[in-house]
Amino acid sequence: MNPELRKCAVRFVLFLASATVMLQICGTGTAEANEASHVRELERRIEENSKLIEKLIGRVRDLEEKAAGGCRQAAPVAAASSPQAGPSATTGEPGGNDLTFLDDVTWLHGFADVGLTYSGQRQGEGSKRKGFSIGALDFYLTPQLGTHFKSLVELIFEVNDEGETAAELERLQIGYAFNDYLTLWSGRYHTPLGYWNTAYHHGKQLQTTIQRPKFLNFEEDGGVIPTHMTGLWGTGSTRTGGGRLGYDLYLANGPKIKDSGKLDPNPFSDDNHDLAAGINIGYDFAGALDGLRLGIHALRADVDSYNPAGTRISRSEMNLFGGYGFYNSDEWEIIGEFYQFLNRDRSGGSGTHSSSLGFLQAGRIIGAFTPYARFEFSSLDQKDNYFSRLRDGYSYRRGLFGLRYDLTPKAALKLEGNHTRITNRDRDDYFEIGSQFSIRF
Repeated sequence: MNPELRKCAVRFVLFLASATVMLQICGTGTAEANEASHVRELERRIEENSKLIEKLIGRVRDLEEKAAGGCRQAAPVAAASSPQAGPSATTGEPGGNDLTFLDDVTWLHGFADVGLTYSGQRQGEGSKRKGFSIGALDFYLTPQLGTHFKSLVELIFEVNDEGETAAELERLQIGYAFNDYLTLWSGRYHTPLGYWNTAYHHGKQLQTTIQRPKFLNFEEDGGVIPTHMTGLWGTGSTRTGGGRLGYDLYLANGPKIKDSGKLDPNPFSDDNHDLAAGINIGYDFAGALDGLRLGIHALRADVDSYNPAGTRISRSEMNLFGGYGFYNSDEWEIIGEFYQFLNRDRSGGSGTHSSSLGFLQAGRIIGAFTPYARFEFSSLDQKDNYFSRLRDGYSYRRGLFGLRYDLTPKAALKLEGNHTRITNRDRDDYFEIGSQFSIRF
């Protein structure tokens, strides 16, 4: 850490402590200066703050002396050869405050949410889901491993449909930042498709809405698009005359379809040894169009599905491409994404199948309130083995509306309703109403 920055950090902490004392004197002492009890209380607080300042200064000096202890043999030589390498740089002089102990601190952050939901969707033998629920407890860390090395770890605890708490390692990434043009990641990451999947992860407080677009649900929740990948991911950006051009290139294990009808992102190994490959290119505008991003994406993978005995029953060549747009300003938040599948049957003679999905969401920001609405759809060919084997691989239409209220920058209340119509397979038509309290820390 730069010595000048260290000095500023210490002075800033001391300033905060002193300002706290002054505010307490002004806020309490002025109003009731004649009351002995309040005077004594002020004196007690001043003494406590003074001790806190002394402890901080002592801690800094101890660390400086420890750091200087290993260098004292070399200090005279350095001082003799260079006037700049004086005591303040090596011997713990108060002017050379050292706070490098903070460089090794890894801060723990997280998200949590709770809610109340009523759903008219048929489940099991005609049952309907309603009542209070625990959402997710999401922990993430970003350990800094050096100047160029970086990492990200995300561990989430959720309650499943049976009411059991399950833990899952959602992301584990280790990367090397060569420069602004390239950072190379290895591990498990969110698939760089569109905008939503990488902008809004498992922390519900981040996204404006309670629910993700249905087809973009995570694999364990019945999503039909691979939202996680395990492999290599290169990303970077470069400035242009009118904005910034960014890209993502990745090579990873392709997903498979388990006998439960859910996608499995294959975090341990690739079941068919045919790696998935994808690309995402986005452009962030500047000037009059500041806040607008437009992009395109594509993904190819061979996806096998299996029966309960573990035998492969079909193989599909998944070819996915599409485009997206995002606009954010002080007044509006608008997101739109489109996905087109051209899947080829590689285990039978049914040929190529076309399916499409998409959504458009808009929110109007009015102070702490954001009313919003979203339309989403999927039109999925049931002759395509990829979708026919998926539990939620059906076509649907959904209209969604809601209101978000930000109590603080780290806490939000949301009220949301939607009407969903399933248009093929097991047809259904239902309403859902939900509320959510989400936080981040």
